Amino acid sequence: MLTLVLPALLAAFGCVLTGIAIFAPRPAQPPPAISFAPPSVAIDPRIDRFTNASDDPFAAPSPRGPATRRAEDDAPRRATWPAGVDPRAADCEAGARLALVAALAEIGSSWASSLLGRALADEPDTEVREAIRAALDRA
Repeated sequence: MLTLVLPALLAAFGCVLTGIAIFAPRPAQPPPAISFAPPSVAIDPRIDRFTNASDDPFAAPSPRGPATRRAEDDAPRRATWPAGVDPRAADCEAGARLALVAALAEIGSSWASSLLGRALADEPDTEVREAIRAALDRA
C-alpha cells in the first residue's frame, strides 16, 4: 500500500508547488528611476547646437591646421548669459537664446528670474532682449 500512496502524495505535492509557482502574485516592482539631469556622456558636436567645436579639448585636430581668428569674423559683443544654464551654451545663436528665454519663463522660479535679469543686461540682440523683457513682465 505504501508503494501506491507515496507516489500519489509526491505527485499531489508537485502539482501544488507548480500551481503556487505559476499562479502566485508577483512581488511589486519599484517604479523606474527618472533623472532630469543632463547626460554625462560626451555629446556629438555635429548635432549639439550648444557645443562650440573650437573650444573642445578632445576634438580631432583640423586638417587645415590650427584655427585662426579673423577680424571680420569677430562679433562686437557676445551674450554670455546662456552659460548660466549650461556652459556649452555660451556661444549659442539667437534662436537658441530665444528658446532658452521661453524655457526659463516657463520655469518661473527665482533662479530663472535672476538669470533673466542678468540676461537683459548682457543680451546684444534686440529681439531676444524684447523676449526677455516680456518674460520678466509676466513673472
